[in-house]
Amino acid sequence: MVPSLGLLLAACGQETGSAATIRDAAETTLASGSAAFEIRVVVEGSAQIPAGEISGSGAASYEDPRLMHGTFDFGDLGVGTIEMIVDERFAYLRGEAFASFAADAETWLRVDLASTDATARELKGLVSGQNDASLLLYYLFGADGGLETIGTETIGGVEATGYGVSLDLDAALARVPAEVREALELNLDEFTDGGIDHVLDAEVWVDGDGFVRRLVFVYVLGEEVGGGQIRVTSDLSAFGEPVEAEVPAGDEIVALEDVSP
Repeated sequence: MVPSLGLLLAACGQETGSAATIRDAAETTLASGSAAFEIRVVVEGSAQIPAGEISGSGAASYEDPRLMHGTFDFGDLGVGTIEMIVDERFAYLRGEAFASFAADAETWLRVDLASTDATARELKGLVSGQNDASLLLYYLFGADGGLETIGTETIGGVEATGYGVSLDLDAALARVPAEVREALELNLDEFTDGGIDHVLDAEVWVDGDGFVRRLVFVYVLGEEVGGGQIRVTSDLSAFGEPVEAEVPAGDEIVALEDVSP
């Protein structure tokens, strides 16, 4: 069992602050409109999910139309490197993992995110939930009660203060804007399917301007998926800068609906 981050910090005698600090930082960061991200995902201890590390970087918009561009390295997990672009309704994916659909690793596979096709729904998971840079910030709307001050650290050249906090994602669902609620609700359904509790231990690092500079979440997996845990660390920067995510040209694209059985 993974020790509770909150309990560990409380045992160290750190001072407790208000969780409103975390919710305010989430709103400030989202209001910037966009951010660059660097993400690291570590999977360990599961009897069903291979242990390994995923790393990636890119940028995401927090406004309509939704826009994201990122490249992710799946290390020893056997997937290789995946490049992703999300432009409102469509996701564009390329890499060796999609060569069976797109004929080669350089051709983009276009996925309609509104499609009910089983393969489309499965691929949608690559750009949603824990892989959605903006949705992670909405988790912070579930901060309640006290929080624990961890200390200060320089992240991306900027000093930030770290807080340990418990996030109630059901409470977050009730607080997020209406246009985000459906995506978060679907994400929580995935939590339930994986036996993951809707209350998460987290670290949130906030700079002097009120921006979230680092998020750390620990997902404890249920026995339904082999137990173990997933630790996600996401660093944010370049707030409010344009997201470079040019949609591929038509002759570089294969539509999933044209190649999926």
